[in-house]
Amino acid sequence: MTSRMATSFDRVFLRAQNDRQSGRRRHGSARSRNQRPLPEHEVNVSYTHAISSKWLNQLRFLIGHFDTPTTSLSPSRLILVSGAFTGGGAQANSRRTEYHFDGADIISYVSGRHQLKFGIDVPDISRRGMDDFTNTAGTYTFDSLAAYRSPSHPPILWQKGQGHVVFLERTVAGFIEDNLRLKPNFSLALGLRYYWQNYFHDDPHNFAPRLAFAYAPKRAARP
Repeated sequence: MTSRMATSFDRVFLRAQNDRQSGRRRHGSARSRNQRPLPEHEVNVSYTHAISSKWLNQLRFLIGHFDTPTTSLSPSRLILVSGAFTGGGAQANSRRTEYHFDGADIISYVSGRHQLKFGIDVPDISRRGMDDFTNTAGTYTFDSLAAYRSPSHPPILWQKGQGHVVFLERTVAGFIEDNLRLKPNFSLALGLRYYWQNYFHDDPHNFAPRLAFAYAPKRAARP
């Protein structure tokens, strides 16, 4: 019996900042900073084990984490004066997070004309979160500099309510298939796959049969 294992830990993907030097997003004089030097981490593991000359087990899985917060440098209200200036805070507070897992465990069996495969496949189990707190303090808009200097109250726009959203996604599948070589130039594949997911509630269970064949025509004999 032989085994082989490969791992990859803490694969970090650096993403482009809005401002390449400071990592700040500018809106006139209003600024926000992306607090994300290392937004994504992944752990990849694959394991192959030859149980015997006929049995083989292949296991792989991935665990990842993604986090991208954006925080305004000032909590003040945003002030927009048309044709003059932009001041106050950027009002750009937000955060996106994701925790995800996917993997598969496949067992193969070879005997004579048969090559049997069955196992469990997990395309995605994840938690995605979004915090949208943009413009919660409000934005004042002035048509001109004279309107800004006027004592009258300007129109204000702000966002209220629940800014936190979480979505849980779960997809799990199981399958079995048999590749049967009936002749040297003809093989037949039969299989069935079961698929379950949680985001289409009207039809969470799915069955997908499989039927395929491969045929290689014989070459004409050379004179």
